[in-house]
Amino acid sequence: MQNAVVKNVLAALFLVVLCFVIGVQAAESATSSVAIIIAMVGMVALLWLGPRCWVLIYLLPPVMSMIPLPGKIAELPVAYLVCSVILCYWILMWIMGYVRFKWRGLLVMDLLVLVVAGYMLASYIRHPVSMAIFGYDAEFVGGKEYIWCIVATVYYVAVSIIPSTYDQVRKVFYWAVRVTVGVCILGIVLSLAGVRGGVDVTELADAAANTRFGMFAPLGAYCIYILYGMNPMMKVLTSPGLLIGCILSFLGILFSGWREVLMSNCFVIAALSLVKREFSVLVLLGLAAYGGILFLSAEGVVKQMPFGVQRCLSVAPGVEIARDIRSDTEHSSEWRKEMWRWALDSRNGYIKDYTWGDGFGQSVDYLRRETTALMRGTMRFGDQEFFANTGTWHSGYITSIHRLGYVGLVIISLTYLYGVIMMFRVCTGLKGTELYLPSLFFVLPYAGQPTHFFVSAGTIPKFFATYAFLATMKLFYCVAREQGIIIPWFQRKRYVPQVIREHGDELQPGS
Repeated sequence: MQNAVVKNVLAALFLVVLCFVIGVQAAESATSSVAIIIAMVGMVALLWLGPRCWVLIYLLPPVMSMIPLPGKIAELPVAYLVCSVILCYWILMWIMGYVRFKWRGLLVMDLLVLVVAGYMLASYIRHPVSMAIFGYDAEFVGGKEYIWCIVATVYYVAVSIIPSTYDQVRKVFYWAVRVTVGVCILGIVLSLAGVRGGVDVTELADAAANTRFGMFAPLGAYCIYILYGMNPMMKVLTSPGLLIGCILSFLGILFSGWREVLMSNCFVIAALSLVKREFSVLVLLGLAAYGGILFLSAEGVVKQMPFGVQRCLSVAPGVEIARDIRSDTEHSSEWRKEMWRWALDSRNGYIKDYTWGDGFGQSVDYLRRETTALMRGTMRFGDQEFFANTGTWHSGYITSIHRLGYVGLVIISLTYLYGVIMMFRVCTGLKGTELYLPSLFFVLPYAGQPTHFFVSAGTIPKFFATYAFLATMKLFYCVAREQGIIIPWFQRKRYVPQVIREHGDELQPGS
Protein backbone atom coordinates (compact mmCIF):
# COMPACT_ATOMS: atom_id res chain seq x y z
CA MET A 1 0.00 0.00 0.00
CA GLN A 2 2.78 2.42 0.93
CA ASN A 3 4.65 1.58 -2.29
CA ALA A 4 1.52 2.35 -4.34
CA VAL A 5 1.17 5.72 -2.58
CA VAL A 6 4.82 6.54 -3.26
CA LYS A 7 4.43 5.62 -6.96
CA ASN A 8 1.32 7.78 -7.30
CA VAL A 9 3.03 10.73 -5.63
CA LEU A 10 6.10 10.41 -7.87
CA ALA A 11 3.89 10.12 -10.98
CA ALA A 12 1.95 13.24 -9.93
CA LEU A 13 5.16 15.21 -9.33
CA PHE A 14 6.50 14.05 -12.68
CA LEU A 15 3.34 15.22 -14.47
CA VAL A 16 3.45 18.59 -12.71
CA VAL A 17 7.06 19.16 -13.70
CA LEU A 18 6.32 17.99 -17.26
CA CYS A 19 3.38 20.40 -17.57
CA PHE A 20 5.57 23.23 -16.31
CA VAL A 21 8.37 22.44 -18.77
CA ILE A 22 5.97 22.11 -21.72
CA GLY A 23 4.27 25.38 -20.77
CA VAL A 24 7.60 27.23 -20.69
CA GLN A 25 8.69 25.71 -23.99
CA ALA A 26 5.34 26.46 -25.63
CA ALA A 27 5.70 30.11 -24.66
CA GLU A 28 9.08 30.27 -26.37
CA SER A 29 8.80 27.78 -29.24
CA ALA A 30 5.88 25.66 -30.39
CA THR A 31 8.23 23.28 -32.18
CA SER A 32 10.14 22.46 -29.00
CA SER A 33 6.96 21.78 -27.03
CA VAL A 34 5.61 19.47 -29.73
CA ALA A 35 8.93 17.61 -29.84
CA ILE A 36 8.88 17.15 -26.06
CA ILE A 37 5.30 15.88 -26.14
CA ILE A 38 6.11 13.40 -28.91
CA ALA A 39 9.19 12.20 -27.02
CA MET A 40 7.26 11.73 -23.79
CA VAL A 41 4.40 9.94 -25.53
CA GLY A 42 6.95 7.66 -27.19
CA MET A 43 8.63 6.88 -23.86
CA VAL A 44 5.28 6.09 -22.23
CA ALA A 45 4.36 3.86 -25.19
CA LEU A 46 7.65 1.95 -24.87
CA LEU A 47 7.16 1.47 -21.13
CA TRP A 48 3.61 0.25 -21.73
CA LEU A 49 4.66 -2.18 -24.46
CA GLY A 50 7.59 -3.55 -22.50
CA PRO A 51 9.03 -6.67 -24.16
CA ARG A 52 6.36 -6.35 -26.86
CA CYS A 53 8.14 -3.30 -28.30
CA TRP A 54 9.78 -5.61 -30.87
CA VAL A 55 6.50 -5.32 -32.78
CA LEU A 56 7.42 -1.74 -33.74
CA ILE A 57 10.81 -2.85 -35.05
CA TYR A 58 9.07 -5.28 -37.39
CA LEU A 59 6.26 -2.87 -38.26
CA LEU A 60 7.70 0.61 -38.84
CA PRO A 61 10.42 0.27 -41.54
CA PRO A 62 8.52 -2.13 -43.85
CA VAL A 63 5.35 -0.03 -43.72
CA MET A 64 7.18 3.28 -44.15
CA SER A 65 9.17 1.85 -47.06
CA MET A 66 5.90 1.23 -48.90
CA ILE A 67 4.24 4.56 -48.06
CA PRO A 68 5.34 7.81 -49.77
CA LEU A 69 6.44 10.23 -47.06
CA PRO A 70 5.91 13.99 -47.35
CA GLY A 71 8.61 16.59 -47.87
CA LYS A 72 11.98 16.30 -46.14
CA ILE A 73 10.83 13.43 -43.93
CA ALA A 74 11.45 11.09 -46.86
CA GLU A 75 15.15 12.05 -46.75
CA LEU A 76 15.52 11.19 -43.04
CA PRO A 77 15.93 7.67 -41.58
CA VAL A 78 12.98 8.21 -39.24
CA ALA A 79 11.96 4.54 -39.00
CA TYR A 80 15.55 3.41 -38.47
CA LEU A 81 16.09 5.99 -35.71
CA VAL A 82 12.95 4.87 -33.89
CA CYS A 83 14.07 1.25 -34.16
CA SER A 84 17.50 2.19 -32.78
CA VAL A 85 15.85 3.72 -29.70
CA ILE A 86 13.68 0.62 -29.27
CA LEU A 87 16.76 -1.61 -29.57
CA CYS A 88 18.47 0.37 -26.78
CA TYR A 89 15.39 -0.19 -24.62
CA TRP A 90 15.45 -3.89 -25.53
CA ILE A 91 19.12 -4.11 -24.49
CA LEU A 92 18.21 -2.47 -21.17
CA MET A 93 15.51 -5.10 -20.60
CA TRP A 94 18.04 -7.80 -21.58
CA ILE A 95 20.46 -6.52 -18.94
CA MET A 96 17.66 -6.77 -16.36
CA GLY A 97 16.86 -10.32 -17.53
CA TYR A 98 13.39 -9.70 -19.00
CA VAL A 99 14.21 -10.66 -22.61
CA ARG A 100 16.77 -12.70 -24.50
CA PHE A 101 18.63 -12.56 -27.81
CA LYS A 102 18.85 -15.10 -30.61
CA TRP A 103 20.88 -14.50 -33.75
CA ARG A 104 19.25 -15.55 -37.01
CA GLY A 105 22.04 -15.93 -39.55
CA LEU A 106 21.99 -15.76 -43.33
CA LEU A 107 25.64 -16.03 -44.27
CA VAL A 108 25.89 -14.21 -47.61
CA MET A 109 23.54 -11.38 -46.66
CA ASP A 110 25.23 -10.91 -43.29
CA LEU A 111 28.63 -10.75 -45.00
CA LEU A 112 27.40 -8.19 -47.53
CA VAL A 113 25.97 -5.96 -44.79
CA LEU A 114 29.22 -6.29 -42.83
CA VAL A 115 31.34 -5.47 -45.88
CA VAL A 116 29.23 -2.39 -46.66
CA ALA A 117 29.52 -1.15 -43.07
CA GLY A 118 33.28 -1.76 -43.03
CA TYR A 119 33.74 -0.01 -46.37
CA MET A 120 31.75 3.02 -45.18
CA LEU A 121 33.92 3.13 -42.05
CA ALA A 122 37.07 3.03 -44.20
CA SER A 123 35.62 5.82 -46.36
CA TYR A 124 35.08 8.00 -43.29
CA ILE A 125 38.60 7.31 -42.02
CA ARG A 126 40.12 8.22 -45.40
CA HIS A 127 37.87 11.26 -45.93
CA PRO A 128 36.73 12.58 -42.53
CA VAL A 129 33.92 15.13 -42.52
CA SER A 130 32.41 17.31 -39.83
CA MET A 131 29.04 16.15 -38.58
CA ALA A 132 26.97 17.53 -35.76
CA ILE A 133 27.51 14.46 -33.56
CA PHE A 134 31.27 14.28 -34.24
CA GLY A 135 32.28 17.94 -34.16
CA TYR A 136 32.22 21.10 -36.26
CA ASP A 137 35.77 22.27 -36.94
CA ALA A 138 36.76 20.73 -40.28
CA GLU A 139 37.42 21.67 -43.88
CA PHE A 140 34.69 19.36 -45.17
CA VAL A 141 31.11 19.01 -43.98
CA GLY A 142 28.28 16.59 -44.77
CA GLY A 143 28.25 12.88 -44.24
CA LYS A 144 24.56 12.10 -43.74
CA GLU A 145 25.29 8.88 -45.61
CA TYR A 146 27.33 7.68 -42.63
CA ILE A 147 24.34 8.26 -40.35
CA TRP A 148 22.14 6.28 -42.75
CA CYS A 149 24.69 3.45 -42.71
CA ILE A 150 24.83 3.34 -38.90
CA VAL A 151 21.08 3.33 -38.26
CA ALA A 152 20.32 0.97 -41.17
CA THR A 153 22.91 -1.54 -39.93
CA VAL A 154 21.57 -1.25 -36.38
CA TYR A 155 18.07 -1.96 -37.70
CA TYR A 156 19.32 -5.00 -39.62
CA VAL A 157 20.98 -6.30 -36.44
CA ALA A 158 17.82 -5.61 -34.41
CA VAL A 159 15.68 -7.71 -36.74
CA SER A 160 18.31 -10.47 -36.66
CA ILE A 161 18.50 -10.84 -32.87
CA ILE A 162 14.82 -10.75 -31.82
CA PRO A 163 13.69 -14.32 -31.05
CA SER A 164 10.17 -14.17 -32.49
CA THR A 165 8.13 -17.18 -33.54
CA TYR A 166 6.41 -17.98 -36.83
CA ASP A 167 2.96 -17.13 -35.44
CA GLN A 168 4.16 -13.82 -34.02
CA VAL A 169 5.72 -12.80 -37.33
CA ARG A 170 2.55 -13.80 -39.18
CA LYS A 171 0.29 -11.72 -36.91
CA VAL A 172 2.52 -8.65 -36.99
CA PHE A 173 2.91 -8.59 -40.76
CA TYR A 174 -0.78 -9.15 -41.40
CA TRP A 175 -1.39 -6.06 -39.31
CA ALA A 176 1.34 -4.33 -41.35
CA VAL A 177 -0.55 -5.21 -44.56
CA ARG A 178 -3.76 -3.72 -43.13
CA VAL A 179 -1.98 -0.55 -42.02
CA THR A 180 -0.28 -0.13 -45.41
CA VAL A 181 -3.48 -0.59 -47.38
CA GLY A 182 -5.37 1.73 -45.02
CA VAL A 183 -2.80 4.50 -45.36
CA CYS A 184 -2.76 3.98 -49.13
CA ILE A 185 -6.54 4.41 -49.37
CA LEU A 186 -6.44 7.43 -47.05
CA GLY A 187 -3.65 9.02 -49.13
CA ILE A 188 -5.58 8.56 -52.38
CA VAL A 189 -8.78 9.99 -50.85
CA LEU A 190 -6.99 13.01 -49.38
CA SER A 191 -5.13 13.61 -52.63
CA LEU A 192 -8.32 13.55 -54.68
CA ALA A 193 -10.11 15.64 -52.06
CA GLY A 194 -7.43 18.30 -52.51
CA VAL A 195 -8.15 18.56 -56.25
CA ARG A 196 -9.93 21.78 -57.09
CA GLY A 197 -11.38 22.75 -60.43
CA GLY A 198 -14.10 21.98 -62.92
CA VAL A 199 -14.83 19.05 -65.15
CA ASP A 200 -11.98 19.54 -67.62
CA VAL A 201 -10.11 16.22 -67.76
CA THR A 202 -6.72 17.84 -68.44
CA GLU A 203 -6.98 20.20 -65.48
CA LEU A 204 -8.18 17.39 -63.23
CA ALA A 205 -5.29 15.13 -64.29
CA ASP A 206 -2.69 17.87 -63.80
CA ALA A 207 -4.14 18.72 -60.39
CA ALA A 208 -4.08 15.06 -59.33
CA ALA A 209 -0.49 14.73 -60.53
CA ASN A 210 0.55 17.72 -58.43
CA THR A 211 -0.79 16.02 -55.30
CA ARG A 212 0.52 12.76 -53.84
CA PHE A 213 -2.07 10.71 -55.75
CA GLY A 214 0.55 9.77 -58.31
CA MET A 215 2.70 8.31 -55.53
CA PHE A 216 -0.02 6.34 -53.74
CA ALA A 217 -1.64 5.03 -56.93
CA PRO A 218 1.10 2.47 -57.80
CA LEU A 219 0.67 0.89 -54.39
CA GLY A 220 -3.07 0.64 -55.03
CA ALA A 221 -2.53 -1.15 -58.35
CA TYR A 222 -0.01 -3.45 -56.71
CA CYS A 223 -2.45 -4.37 -53.91
CA ILE A 224 -5.21 -5.17 -56.41
CA TYR A 225 -2.93 -7.42 -58.47
CA ILE A 226 -1.65 -9.26 -55.39
CA LEU A 227 -5.17 -10.04 -54.22
CA TYR A 228 -6.72 -10.93 -57.58
CA GLY A 229 -3.87 -11.79 -59.96
CA MET A 230 -4.01 -11.71 -63.76
CA ASN A 231 -5.92 -14.88 -64.58
CA PRO A 232 -9.21 -14.08 -62.78
CA MET A 233 -9.53 -10.74 -64.60
CA MET A 234 -13.30 -11.26 -64.88
CA LYS A 235 -13.55 -10.61 -61.14
CA VAL A 236 -12.11 -7.16 -61.74
CA LEU A 237 -14.21 -6.52 -64.86
CA THR A 238 -17.46 -7.58 -63.18
CA SER A 239 -16.83 -5.58 -60.01
CA PRO A 240 -17.33 -1.81 -60.48
CA GLY A 241 -15.34 -0.98 -57.35
CA LEU A 242 -12.30 -3.01 -58.37
CA LEU A 243 -12.54 -1.76 -61.95
CA ILE A 244 -12.56 1.86 -60.78
CA GLY A 245 -9.65 1.09 -58.44
CA CYS A 246 -7.57 -0.42 -61.27
CA ILE A 247 -8.30 2.50 -63.59
CA LEU A 248 -7.48 5.13 -60.96
CA SER A 249 -4.29 3.32 -59.91
CA PHE A 250 -2.83 2.90 -63.38
CA LEU A 251 -3.88 6.39 -64.43
CA GLY A 252 -2.20 7.71 -61.30
CA ILE A 253 1.08 6.17 -62.45
CA LEU A 254 0.74 7.89 -65.82
CA PHE A 255 -0.47 11.24 -64.44
CA SER A 256 2.58 11.47 -62.18
CA GLY A 257 4.85 12.06 -65.18
CA TRP A 258 7.68 10.09 -63.57
CA ARG A 259 9.17 7.69 -66.08
CA GLU A 260 11.20 5.91 -63.42
CA VAL A 261 7.99 5.19 -61.46
CA LEU A 262 6.48 3.60 -64.56
CA MET A 263 9.60 1.50 -65.23
CA SER A 264 10.07 0.37 -61.62
CA ASN A 265 6.40 -0.62 -61.34
CA CYS A 266 6.74 -2.59 -64.58
CA PHE A 267 9.62 -4.55 -63.03
CA VAL A 268 7.61 -5.17 -59.85
CA ILE A 269 4.55 -6.39 -61.77
CA ALA A 270 6.77 -8.58 -63.97
CA ALA A 271 8.40 -10.14 -60.89
CA LEU A 272 4.97 -10.67 -59.33
CA SER A 273 3.72 -12.40 -62.48
CA LEU A 274 6.74 -14.72 -62.38
CA VAL A 275 6.05 -15.64 -58.78
CA LYS A 276 2.36 -16.21 -59.53
CA ARG A 277 3.29 -18.04 -62.78
CA GLU A 278 1.14 -15.70 -64.84
CA PHE A 279 3.90 -14.21 -66.98
CA SER A 280 2.34 -15.36 -70.26
CA VAL A 281 -0.94 -13.64 -69.36
CA LEU A 282 0.99 -10.49 -68.43
CA VAL A 283 2.83 -10.54 -71.78
CA LEU A 284 -0.42 -10.84 -73.70
CA LEU A 285 -2.04 -8.03 -71.74
CA GLY A 286 1.10 -5.91 -72.17
CA LEU A 287 1.15 -6.45 -75.92
CA ALA A 288 -2.55 -5.62 -76.12
CA ALA A 289 -2.03 -2.43 -74.10
CA TYR A 290 0.98 -1.44 -76.21
CA GLY A 291 -1.00 -2.05 -79.41
CA GLY A 292 -3.81 0.12 -78.06
CA ILE A 293 -1.36 2.91 -77.24
CA LEU A 294 0.13 2.72 -80.74
CA PHE A 295 -3.37 2.92 -82.23
CA LEU A 296 -4.21 5.98 -80.12
CA SER A 297 -0.88 7.51 -81.10
CA ALA A 298 -1.58 6.97 -84.79
CA GLU A 299 -4.97 8.64 -84.38
CA GLY A 300 -3.37 11.64 -82.63
CA VAL A 301 -5.16 11.00 -79.35
CA VAL A 302 -1.96 10.68 -77.30
CA LYS A 303 -0.94 14.24 -78.22
CA GLN A 304 -4.15 15.49 -76.60
CA MET A 305 -3.45 13.71 -73.31
CA PRO A 306 -2.18 15.52 -70.16
CA PHE A 307 1.49 16.42 -69.78
CA GLY A 308 2.29 13.67 -67.25
CA VAL A 309 0.76 10.90 -69.36
CA GLN A 310 2.68 11.93 -72.48
CA ARG A 311 5.90 12.24 -70.49
CA CYS A 312 5.52 8.67 -69.16
CA LEU A 313 4.60 7.28 -72.58
CA SER A 314 7.67 8.90 -74.14
CA VAL A 315 9.71 5.85 -73.09
CA ALA A 316 7.57 3.59 -75.30
CA PRO A 317 9.03 3.26 -78.83
CA GLY A 318 6.85 4.40 -81.69
CA VAL A 319 4.55 6.60 -79.60
CA GLU A 320 4.12 10.14 -80.92
CA ILE A 321 3.81 12.85 -78.28
CA ALA A 322 3.59 16.63 -78.48
CA ARG A 323 6.69 18.41 -79.73
CA ASP A 324 7.18 20.57 -76.64
CA ILE A 325 6.87 17.55 -74.31
CA ARG A 326 9.26 15.55 -76.51
CA SER A 327 11.70 18.45 -76.29
CA ASP A 328 11.33 18.54 -72.50
CA THR A 329 12.01 14.82 -72.09
CA GLU A 330 14.98 14.87 -74.47
CA HIS A 331 16.42 17.91 -72.70
CA SER A 332 16.04 16.16 -69.32
CA SER A 333 17.86 13.07 -70.62
CA GLU A 334 20.63 15.00 -72.37
CA TRP A 335 21.06 17.21 -69.29
CA ARG A 336 21.87 14.11 -67.24
CA LYS A 337 24.02 12.41 -69.89
CA GLU A 338 26.16 15.52 -70.25
CA MET A 339 26.92 15.53 -66.51
CA TRP A 340 27.69 11.82 -66.59
CA ARG A 341 30.23 12.41 -69.36
CA TRP A 342 31.86 15.07 -67.19
CA ALA A 343 32.04 12.66 -64.26
CA LEU A 344 33.59 9.80 -66.23
CA ASP A 345 36.23 12.05 -67.84
CA SER A 346 39.16 12.22 -65.44
CA ARG A 347 40.45 15.40 -67.11
CA ASN A 348 37.56 17.41 -65.62
CA GLY A 349 38.64 16.69 -62.07
CA TYR A 350 35.17 16.25 -60.60
CA ILE A 351 36.16 12.80 -59.28
CA LYS A 352 39.62 12.43 -57.77
CA ASP A 353 39.75 8.73 -56.91
CA TYR A 354 37.84 6.42 -59.24
CA THR A 355 38.94 3.26 -57.45
CA TRP A 356 38.09 3.96 -53.80
CA GLY A 357 35.96 7.09 -54.08
CA ASP A 358 36.19 10.62 -52.70
CA GLY A 359 34.03 10.13 -49.61
CA PHE A 360 30.98 12.18 -48.70
CA GLY A 361 32.46 15.52 -47.75
CA GLN A 362 31.73 18.94 -49.25
CA SER A 363 34.15 21.84 -49.07
CA VAL A 364 32.94 24.53 -46.67
CA ASP A 365 34.51 27.33 -48.76
CA TYR A 366 32.90 26.11 -51.98
CA LEU A 367 29.45 25.75 -50.41
CA ARG A 368 29.76 29.26 -48.98
CA ARG A 369 30.60 30.71 -52.40
CA GLU A 370 27.83 28.82 -54.15
CA THR A 371 25.28 29.84 -51.52
CA THR A 372 26.26 33.48 -51.95
CA ALA A 373 25.94 33.17 -55.73
CA LEU A 374 22.50 31.61 -55.38
CA MET A 375 21.33 34.38 -53.04
CA ARG A 376 22.59 37.08 -55.42
CA GLY A 377 20.89 35.42 -58.40
CA THR A 378 24.10 35.09 -60.39
CA MET A 379 23.50 31.35 -60.79
CA ARG A 380 20.52 29.01 -60.77
CA PHE A 381 20.10 25.97 -58.58
CA GLY A 382 19.57 23.79 -61.67
CA ASP A 383 22.92 24.66 -63.24
CA GLN A 384 24.88 21.57 -64.22
CA GLU A 385 28.07 23.06 -62.83
CA PHE A 386 26.52 23.35 -59.38
CA PHE A 387 25.27 19.76 -59.36
CA ALA A 388 28.58 18.44 -60.68
CA ASN A 389 30.62 20.25 -58.04
CA THR A 390 28.35 19.09 -55.23
CA GLY A 391 28.26 15.49 -56.48
CA THR A 392 24.53 15.45 -57.26
CA TRP A 393 24.72 13.34 -60.41
CA HIS A 394 21.09 12.15 -60.64
CA SER A 395 22.36 8.60 -61.06
CA GLY A 396 23.13 5.95 -58.47
CA TYR A 397 25.76 4.50 -60.80
CA ILE A 398 27.77 7.73 -61.07
CA THR A 399 27.15 8.71 -57.45
CA SER A 400 28.56 5.37 -56.27
CA ILE A 401 31.70 5.86 -58.37
CA HIS A 402 32.18 9.40 -57.07
CA ARG A 403 31.60 8.66 -53.39
CA LEU A 404 32.76 5.02 -53.03
CA GLY A 405 34.67 4.31 -56.25
CA TYR A 406 34.39 1.31 -58.51
CA VAL A 407 34.96 -0.96 -55.51
CA GLY A 408 31.94 0.49 -53.74
CA LEU A 409 29.87 0.23 -56.92
CA VAL A 410 30.70 -3.49 -57.16
CA ILE A 411 29.73 -4.05 -53.51
CA ILE A 412 26.42 -2.20 -53.92
CA SER A 413 25.66 -4.04 -57.16
CA LEU A 414 26.35 -7.43 -55.54
CA THR A 415 24.04 -6.49 -52.67
CA TYR A 416 21.25 -5.58 -55.09
CA LEU A 417 21.83 -8.78 -57.09
CA TYR A 418 21.74 -11.02 -54.03
CA GLY A 419 18.68 -9.16 -52.76
CA VAL A 420 16.80 -9.90 -55.99
CA ILE A 421 17.80 -13.58 -55.80
CA MET A 422 16.62 -13.84 -52.19
CA MET A 423 13.44 -11.96 -53.09
CA PHE A 424 12.40 -14.68 -55.55
CA ARG A 425 13.64 -17.38 -53.18
CA VAL A 426 11.49 -16.11 -50.31
CA CYS A 427 8.34 -15.32 -52.30
CA THR A 428 8.30 -18.63 -54.16
CA GLY A 429 9.27 -20.62 -51.07
CA LEU A 430 6.44 -19.15 -48.99
CA LYS A 431 3.76 -19.85 -51.61
CA GLY A 432 0.83 -21.62 -50.02
CA THR A 433 1.76 -20.51 -46.48
CA GLU A 434 0.34 -17.80 -44.24
CA LEU A 435 3.37 -15.58 -44.88
CA TYR A 436 2.87 -15.59 -48.66
CA LEU A 437 0.69 -12.47 -48.76
CA PRO A 438 2.98 -10.40 -46.46
CA SER A 439 6.00 -11.48 -48.52
CA LEU A 440 4.34 -10.18 -51.69
CA PHE A 441 3.60 -6.86 -50.00
CA PHE A 442 6.89 -6.21 -48.23
CA VAL A 443 9.53 -8.24 -50.14
CA LEU A 444 8.56 -8.30 -53.81
CA PRO A 445 8.61 -4.47 -54.27
CA TYR A 446 12.38 -4.82 -53.97
CA ALA A 447 12.30 -5.72 -57.69
CA GLY A 448 11.83 -2.02 -58.50
CA GLN A 449 14.60 -0.74 -56.22
CA PRO A 450 17.56 -1.35 -58.60
CA THR A 451 15.72 0.70 -61.25
CA HIS A 452 15.25 3.58 -58.82
CA PHE A 453 18.93 3.46 -57.92
CA PHE A 454 20.76 2.84 -61.20
CA VAL A 455 18.39 4.45 -63.73
CA SER A 456 16.79 7.23 -61.69
CA ALA A 457 18.35 9.82 -59.39
CA GLY A 458 19.76 7.20 -57.04
CA THR A 459 21.72 8.16 -53.92
CA ILE A 460 23.55 6.24 -51.21
CA PRO A 461 20.77 6.97 -48.65
CA LYS A 462 18.32 5.34 -51.10
CA PHE A 463 20.53 2.26 -51.08
CA PHE A 464 20.47 2.09 -47.27
CA ALA A 465 16.70 2.62 -47.34
CA THR A 466 16.46 -0.80 -49.04
CA TYR A 467 17.74 -2.43 -45.83
CA ALA A 468 14.07 -2.51 -44.77
CA PHE A 469 13.45 -4.97 -47.62
CA LEU A 470 16.64 -6.96 -46.95
CA ALA A 471 15.92 -7.36 -43.24
CA THR A 472 12.31 -8.36 -43.93
CA MET A 473 13.24 -11.00 -46.51
CA LYS A 474 15.93 -12.34 -44.17
CA LEU A 475 13.36 -12.58 -41.37
CA PHE A 476 10.86 -14.42 -43.57
CA TYR A 477 13.56 -16.76 -44.88
CA CYS A 478 14.95 -17.64 -41.45
CA VAL A 479 11.50 -18.17 -39.90
CA ALA A 480 10.47 -20.38 -42.83
CA ARG A 481 13.76 -22.28 -42.57
CA GLU A 482 13.14 -22.96 -38.88
CA GLN A 483 9.69 -24.32 -39.73
CA GLY A 484 11.08 -26.51 -42.52
CA ILE A 485 9.13 -24.60 -45.17
CA ILE A 486 12.29 -23.50 -47.03
CA ILE A 487 15.27 -25.84 -47.36
CA PRO A 488 18.66 -24.12 -47.95
CA TRP A 489 20.19 -24.79 -51.36
CA PHE A 490 23.37 -26.36 -50.01
CA GLN A 491 21.72 -28.48 -47.35
CA ARG A 492 21.13 -32.11 -48.22
CA LYS A 493 17.44 -32.91 -47.86
CA ARG A 494 16.73 -36.19 -46.15
CA TYR A 495 14.69 -38.55 -48.33
CA VAL A 496 11.41 -39.79 -46.82
CA PRO A 497 9.46 -42.48 -48.72
CA GLN A 498 6.14 -41.35 -50.13
CA VAL A 499 4.15 -43.97 -48.23
CA ILE A 500 5.50 -42.60 -44.94
CA ARG A 501 4.86 -38.99 -45.99
CA GLU A 502 1.22 -39.78 -46.84
CA HIS A 503 0.41 -42.32 -44.08
CA GLY A 504 2.92 -41.48 -41.38
CA ASP A 505 0.36 -41.41 -38.58
CA GLU A 506 -1.11 -44.78 -39.54
CA LEU A 507 2.24 -46.61 -39.78
CA GLN A 508 2.98 -46.70 -36.07
CA PRO A 509 5.03 -49.61 -34.66
CA GLY A 510 3.00 -52.37 -33.03
CA SER A 511 2.80 -52.51 -29.31
